[in-house]
Amino acid sequence: MFTDQTHNIHNKSIFAGSPNLIKDLPEWFPKANFHRSSSDLIAKSSSNNEQIILVDYFSNFDLPSVLTSNGLLLNGSLLSTLAGPVSIGKYAQAAETEVLSIGEVTSINGTVKATRIDGNIFELSIGDPVFQGDTIETTGNGSVGLVFIDKTTFSLSEGGKMVLDELVYDPSTGNGSMTVDMLEGAFSFISGEVAKTGPDAMQLKTPVVTMGIRGTTVAGKAAVEGNDNSFTLLQDADGGVGQISVSNDGGTQVLSQVGATTVVSSFTAPPPQPVILSAAQIQANYGTALNVLPPTPAVAPQPQSAPPPQEEAQEEATQEEAEEDSDEDSEDEGNEDVSEESDGESDNEETQSEEGLLDEETPEGEGEALEGEGPPEEEGPPEGEGPPEG
Repeated sequence: MFTDQTHNIHNKSIFAGSPNLIKDLPEWFPKANFHRSSSDLIAKSSSNNEQIILVDYFSNFDLPSVLTSNGLLLNGSLLSTLAGPVSIGKYAQAAETEVLSIGEVTSINGTVKATRIDGNIFELSIGDPVFQGDTIETTGNGSVGLVFIDKTTFSLSEGGKMVLDELVYDPSTGNGSMTVDMLEGAFSFISGEVAKTGPDAMQLKTPVVTMGIRGTTVAGKAAVEGNDNSFTLLQDADGGVGQISVSNDGGTQVLSQVGATTVVSSFTAPPPQPVILSAAQIQANYGTALNVLPPTPAVAPQPQSAPPPQEEAQEEATQEEAEEDSDEDSEDEGNEDVSEESDGESDNEETQSEEGLLDEETPEGEGEALEGEGPPEEEGPPEGEGPPEG
């Protein structure tokens, strides 16, 4: 381990160029801020000044899983998603392949953000599309309801974070698969068409278990290793009851009764026998997530094309405003020119009018010497008088 004196960060480098499993990482690792640097994976603690560099992690064809000192397992695909692309906005993709949405936002409270697989961040609003690879995160007391293209509905409440790892569904054949990584927070969902195609076609993963969904309604809470992760089976809107399996390295527990709940706090501890929660207990545990859970839609949302990053959209809006301002300025200048011309014409008309008035007021011939008149002659002494004699 060495210290970055400039930022007082304690760095630990681990060679990760070949192992299938990287062990004994610190307990804070799952909640770290992840990013890439060339082929390295960098994890910086959000609570202290520690930073771990997994050297050459991304040089592996099959990305290694990571096991923390308290038994939490994180797979390579999830870490790759959390780390984002090599460069924001530079996600390598075939130019002819159009990225289509896998669902949309139907309800929202507070602030909820989506980090796309290309690293761009969007603040979500009702009607916005969501895409495979999106990391959805609520801020403060924020909550969100989502509907997916196979009619699965999902809610995420305060302090929640999840990754839409995969959703592939072909309505013409009915085939598909869906995986959601639920990292933290309370959630609820009603499974859609994908869950009907096979026992493991729809999976939800938390830090301590993997849940297999077989057509049902579920509520739960996800948390990091050492904290309670709870899972409760609910009654469907039509009165039916589905089934879920809760599995980890310790074993598997199947829930098939309304209110059946199991609580797990470690990836290696077997899920315990379920207990039955009352309706009041269920509401107390998962209230917000249940309140914002959308009902199953009559018609699934249609896939949409990806919108431009919000920065680009803002730049386009700014450019449009600038063009509008420029057009307005041009119009104002034109109006000023017309006004000046009008003022000039008005001045000329006034001048001509004044001259006309002067001509009318001056009598004909006035100002000119009358014919035969000249300047008055000087008067001399009276005739016959001369100067007095000396």
